[in-house]
Amino acid sequence: MKINDADGAEIDSEMSIVLEDGYFGLILESWGPKVRNKDYNKALEVIIHRLKLFGLKRIEIFLASSGIRKSLKNMDDRRIKNHVDGFFYIDKDSATDNRLSISKSQKFFDATGKKQVASGNGTKRILIHAKDLNSENAWVQILGLNNNQPLKVVNISSLKEKDPGKYLQIPALKPEGQINPLKITKTVTVFERDPKVVEWVLFTSYGKCENCNSDAPFISINGEPFLEVHHVVSLSEGGPDTVDNCVALCPNCHRKMHFCNERDDLKSALYSKVTRLKKYYS
Repeated sequence: MKINDADGAEIDSEMSIVLEDGYFGLILESWGPKVRNKDYNKALEVIIHRLKLFGLKRIEIFLASSGIRKSLKNMDDRRIKNHVDGFFYIDKDSATDNRLSISKSQKFFDATGKKQVASGNGTKRILIHAKDLNSENAWVQILGLNNNQPLKVVNISSLKEKDPGKYLQIPALKPEGQINPLKITKTVTVFERDPKVVEWVLFTSYGKCENCNSDAPFISINGEPFLEVHHVVSLSEGGPDTVDNCVALCPNCHRKMHFCNERDDLKSALYSKVTRLKKYYS
């Protein structure tokens, strides 16, 4: 399988998600003399960059060519080291710097084992292992793969704005969060609502959602069935704060009215379900 770069162009370098010698990870095939996998270096940088974007801090790299696996049976002997602990700390350096460090370390190996003097081709078949990426789906999502087919992946910083649905499908690694979150002050404009309208709409619903007709999900602390009052035509769109523009909804239906991709159809259906409603237009 192959991946695409940020512009959607396919990168000419084969890779595979495997469990090899007890380590789960991504195999990146080596560049060969017949111009096979000619974009190896570019692919490695893109992979590291995407791992960085998802919050990964360190990775392990192992040589994985058939020759070196026969010569060095122990996985740790095939480890490419950048630091004494055997990790590449990708959060501290750029993807290019990490790729160069990996290539430099690779040159101390040949098909028979490790050498004292660096030489030879620095782009050999490698296994990229990350402790937090222990499933095929995790690698598929981060690399932007869909059923082993290339899928354009944009920078994660802009993905949420460009394609919120795709953003939600990509499981980011566990974030560190903030021990002391920054406090900010915002100025917002809100509409003053008539409490009598709210009270009337809730009372006449008899504890049932006026969209799905299900019972309120729980009893609130004041002893009443918990439902939320929704303005069919929102106040911000010029809708009135009147009982003929309001319905009592369970929290799930209320969220659907605001965020579901079929919310316009749901809104239209309300007029058939709740006879007191009057059609107002923004």
